[in-house]
Amino acid sequence: MASMIRGTASPRLKFCLEPEAALLNVAITSNYLRAGARVLLLDMGGGTVDLAAFELSSGTSWHGFNMTEIAPGEGCTAGSTHFDDAFVQFIRALVGDDTYDATVRRYPVVADHLHQQWMRVKHGFEGDADASYRISIHPQLMAALALPKIMQLEQANVLAPATGKLRFTGQDIIDCFDTVFPTIVAVAEEMLAKCRKARRPITHLVCVGGFAQMTYMQERVTAEFSGRGFDIYFDPSGASAVVRGALLYGLNPEVMSRRRARHSYGLEVATVYRRSAYCQFPGHEKYVEGEGIEARIKIFYPIIKINGDLPLNVPVRKYLHPSGPHQTEVLFTVYVSRSPEVPQFIDETCRPILTVQFPCNMTPNLYAADTKFPFDLLITDSEIRVRAFDGTNRGPSGGLLEYIGSAQFNPFARPGPGNT
Repeated sequence: MASMIRGTASPRLKFCLEPEAALLNVAITSNYLRAGARVLLLDMGGGTVDLAAFELSSGTSWHGFNMTEIAPGEGCTAGSTHFDDAFVQFIRALVGDDTYDATVRRYPVVADHLHQQWMRVKHGFEGDADASYRISIHPQLMAALALPKIMQLEQANVLAPATGKLRFTGQDIIDCFDTVFPTIVAVAEEMLAKCRKARRPITHLVCVGGFAQMTYMQERVTAEFSGRGFDIYFDPSGASAVVRGALLYGLNPEVMSRRRARHSYGLEVATVYRRSAYCQFPGHEKYVEGEGIEARIKIFYPIIKINGDLPLNVPVRKYLHPSGPHQTEVLFTVYVSRSPEVPQFIDETCRPILTVQFPCNMTPNLYAADTKFPFDLLITDSEIRVRAFDGTNRGPSGGLLEYIGSAQFNPFARPGPGNT
């Protein structure tokens, strides 16, 4: 593998987001989706629940369609392990936090034993709040319980000391489930709203992943979202949906015809400062450098806007105007902003990714002829590349001199503090 792939820029290495891979698997293998479907996919895994929204259109590839992202995906840390953690907290509260923690530290097998017991109950739970369940306590935890605690649990009909069985109800399971499910619903509603705003309301809600195989999860999702004008489908592939979809994507990466930008990409441009032009932006003064006729303000010149099309592996051509008739140097600094709105200035949401700098020979005649500096911005699934051209100088072959820069970058990272 190492001999085949040398670095993230290798043409043999392709990246596909997990929800995209899962949807690709459903679309190709299930015969459930057709061209024209607008799908919100919930990939319900162990640690996270990831969401993606795509529209399927007719294509010329071997499976007959292409996928276009409707809105940037979202996610939350509300996967099945957090449901499991809530049940552990429930048990800790029953037997005593300190007792449970001390016993697990000394005998880690206690936690493993509880997990195995819980898995059998969790996957068979069908939502009956009045149902009664019993699991065995590990002997080491039973031995650690103080006599008053044993008597208290026995009187409450929670513990049977003779058998070492703990009793709890379906309502207790529902309470644990409700520590994660409202978060999943909230993020799903956010994605549904994004699709409506893009005038692409979804027609299908597809759930994949191991957590989506739980009977009670399917009941709650159906109860929450039925009657909303879209079909609901639970893919039986479980956790393997992502792996299978990734293989299908590798066979034909062109299936992902268009994605949405999770960030805004732009250049820093220092332009002449006129107070009358910027007074509508409170606090703009902190982006001004110099005084009088020399004053310049650093604005964000957008190339790709957040939520707009993200043209992966396709160069975007732009032109930078010269700063004056005697310019001797060109500086391209590419910034990425995590702001939900395209910034006006190079503000605290903007992070410099790479800089390309080179000398030039601007003259009054070239300036009067509106000579510009072309550049291409290319975004891949692992880096940003800039190819800049000196509009004032040509090489031996007659073409404009070129200057190239690149930097590692993940265009699919969710915007957030410290994570552009």
